[in-house]
Amino acid sequence: MAWTLEFKIRNIKVKDVVDEDGNTIENAVFQTYWNVIGTNENGETEEQSGALPLQTSNINPATFKPFDQLVEADVSGWIAAWYDANPDALANLKDDLDRAFARRTERDIGGSELPWYEPPAEAEDSAVDPSDDPSLE
Repeated sequence: MAWTLEFKIRNIKVKDVVDEDGNTIENAVFQTYWNVIGTNENGETEEQSGALPLQTSNINPATFKPFDQLVEADVSGWIAAWYDANPDALANLKDDLDRAFARRTERDIGGSELPWYEPPAEAEDSAVDPSDDPSLE
């Protein structure tokens, strides 16, 4: 099944990073937590959650966007770019969406719903007639 993916950021972790020149880059995002909403060719959706660490060792101070200027599209774009660069991981993510979508039609069937179910035979009425019970007098 073909999926179009949209990443929604749930949470991020940041830390200060010192670059090669000894400059401190404040609040660099190093961990992301997200939900991905997959939409198939029929417009049906499935959602999965995940996490992705980001490399902070190769941050370019010239292109670094300060934390207070980030928008969700920046972070979700980093995640999408990582998956684009890692096709096996992308295939696994889409397989997870396939499996989750397939589980929607699954249901547990047991007991009286089983085709071979036979109701228990009626038990003979062995109940004691209250009028025959001397302890009730």
